[in-house]
Amino acid sequence: MLFNEIYGKYYHILYRLLTMSANGPISEGSIKDVILEDGYDESLLHLYPKLVEESSSDYYQLLRASEDGGYESNVFYKPERHLTLLEKMWLRVMMEDKRCCLFFGDRQRQVIMDSLEGIEPLYPANAYRYLGQAADGDDYEDANYRLVFRQILCCIQKRHTDEG
Repeated sequence: MLFNEIYGKYYHILYRLLTMSANGPISEGSIKDVILEDGYDESLLHLYPKLVEESSSDYYQLLRASEDGGYESNVFYKPERHLTLLEKMWLRVMMEDKRCCLFFGDRQRQVIMDSLEGIEPLYPANAYRYLGQAADGDDYEDANYRLVFRQILCCIQKRHTDEG
């Protein structure tokens, strides 16, 4: 599944909980906090019982009660998330977009491109026609343009975290 909205959220929640519990028992409060932070409004009602209530008919058996009242992982190893071929192909298309350099430094972009070596793009870069763009376009690769863009992005992100 490529970026499935529902399962992506739940898989991310389970990944976080298993990673946290691999370092030692986690409390019921921590489990609830992760579900509330990363899930939908109703996720706590739906997902929480499946994680901690062993009497539940759909108990996932991923966490078990520990002696200190918390919950431990039933998984022996820390979970790892690997990209699927489809995700790599999509990422390859995104990295070939000129606007991508606005979000990554040259070194970061090169590391990502090196990791995608031999991966064909999901679709050709010219598959979409963008409407409403000026013919001359913006110089996304200009160092000053990138610097100003990153400063604006930083301000937007900081304001978002300050308000959120």
